[in-house]
This record gives sequence, C-alpha cells and structure tokens, in this order.
Amino acid sequence: MQTMLNRQSVNIVKKTYGNGATALVAEEGFTGGPYCTLSVNIVDPDCALPSEKLPKDHCYFKVWSENEGFLEELTDNGIVRPTGTTHAKTGAPIVRILI
Repeated sequence: MQTMLNRQSVNIVKKTYGNGATALVAEEGFTGGPYCTLSVNIVDPDCALPSEKLPKDHCYFKVWSENEGFLEELTDNGIVRPTGTTHAKTGAPIVRILI
C-alpha cells in the first residue's frame, strides 16, 4: 500500500521472515528499493509470545532508532493498529496490520 512516511513516498509491504513470522517493510515509492524494516523478529526463547506465534496479520513494530515516529504515522494512515501489548525487553508493540 502506498503512503507517506517521514515525508517520503513509500510502499508498505507484508513479507515473511525465515521462521514464518510476518515482516513489515517500507520500500521506496518510486524505485521499489528498500527504505526500512518496520517490524522486528522476536525469537527470544524466554519470550512467551515470539514473532512466529503471532497471528499472520500481526507483528512486533520497531519503534526505536530510525523508526521513531513511524508507528504514529502508519496508525494515522490506517495501515496498522497497536494492540496494547508490548514486548517487555525491547519495548516493541504488537500491531495488527490492516492492509
């Protein structure tokens, strides 16, 4: 789905990590090249809900570093919806992907 992210035209695309977990990435809107990875693959054996056990329309959303502010932008654009659950160690919220 095409949208604006950090004042840049991007395509938001669902992909799959090697362990079957859902990945969410942004690709440059004009070239299709990589822009950023929006999800994070939690594989911690101590985690009660690792990424691969989430429903296929959910992922952990990376909210730190270069992704700061992206969760709010994509929520406002109707692309994701936070569930209210957060990974304790990383602070990554679980979001439902609406596209």
